[in-house]
Order: sequence, then C-alpha cells, then structure tokens
Amino acid sequence: MSLMDDVTYVVKLREAEMVLRALPAALAQKGFKPNLDKTQIYNVDGRVGGAQQLAARYGLGYTEEGIVLLGVPLSSHMQYVHDRLDVSLANLTTMAKRVKEYAWSRDGRRHQYRPQVALRLLRQSFNSKWNHHARCLPPEIMKGHAEKFDTLVEDTAFALVFGPNRKAGPAYSTRHMRLATEEGGLGLKSLAANLKVIYLSAWNDTMREVVCLR
Repeated sequence: MSLMDDVTYVVKLREAEMVLRALPAALAQKGFKPNLDKTQIYNVDGRVGGAQQLAARYGLGYTEEGIVLLGVPLSSHMQYVHDRLDVSLANLTTMAKRVKEYAWSRDGRRHQYRPQVALRLLRQSFNSKWNHHARCLPPEIMKGHAEKFDTLVEDTAFALVFGPNRKAGPAYSTRHMRLATEEGGLGLKSLAANLKVIYLSAWNDTMREVVCLR
C-alpha cells in the first residue's frame, strides 16, 4: 500500500530479510543508498519471533504497539489509537488557529474578504480532514474524538464570522451552520452525526471490490 512516498508492505519475515539483504547493492548500481532509519517494522503484539532482531541488524525502527497507516492509527491496543487521535486533534487545533489568524488581525480587525476565503477553506478542506479516519475506524472508537472535532469546526466558523475570540453560538445557529449551502447554511456537515454512514459506506465499497475479484 502506498500514498505518495509512504509505502507499507505486509510480508513474511524471511521475505523482508531477503529484500533488506539485497537492497543496498541493488540501489548502489543506480547510484542510490537506502535510508533505512526511516523504515519501521510493526510486529503486531510481538507475534513474529526474530522481528526485533532483524530490525536491530539493519538499523530499522521497531514497534509492537501500533502503526499509523495513511494517517490513521491502527492497533490492537485501543489506548494507542486514542492517544494518536488526540495528537491529531491537537495539530488540527493549531491549524484552525492559523485559519482564524488569516481572517482576523491580532487587534481584532477583520481583513477584507479573508473571512469568506477562510470559511470556504473550512468547508472544502478542513471539515473533511478526518473523513478517512471515520472510514477506517469503528464509530464507537471515533465518537468522542469526532464530537471534539465538530466543536472545533463550530468554534472556528463562529470566530471567522463574529471575531477571533467568539465560541459557538446557540444550538439553532449551529444547526443552521450545518445545513448545505443550497439550503442557506455553511455546508459544514457534522462528522459525529455521520460516523455510522461513513463507516458502513467504506465497508460497502470494500466488499464490492472483494466480490468483483471473486
């Protein structure tokens, strides 16, 4: 599996060792050298014996706790997943702050036209940041984090409209904001309200592919 320059392989230990042994010489023929310290072996719950020794032999990272695959934390240890989601939400909070700073100066003055641009960024880019997480992680894991994400989006939207220090307003205002743009809202759909639909849709897409392969 690959996304841009991130590649993930699921292989048997002996196959990994064969590749690691041959890789330096193969790349050297083309004038390249592998940067193996950026590579990590994820050994689920330590089930494969010898994996840690292989990692040490070739200077690879090693973990049994969990892995972040295409931005989504995966692990049999739920605390690992929750911790990584908390880190991701903290990064999104920093990003939301920058969006507000783009629209408003530090002394509370609105930059002309920038709130409109920022609201569009919020709808078309920021509000979909965790859609892939919702496709990959069960709703019962995502629920609490998704509610916090929704609150972050709501607070950011209200701050863009009314001022940098404004928090989300009354419930009816939030519901109005969640409406589609053609219905007079801002098109900021709630992640928490749609978790089950998103997750089931991902399973549906996957099962269709499996059936087609058969």
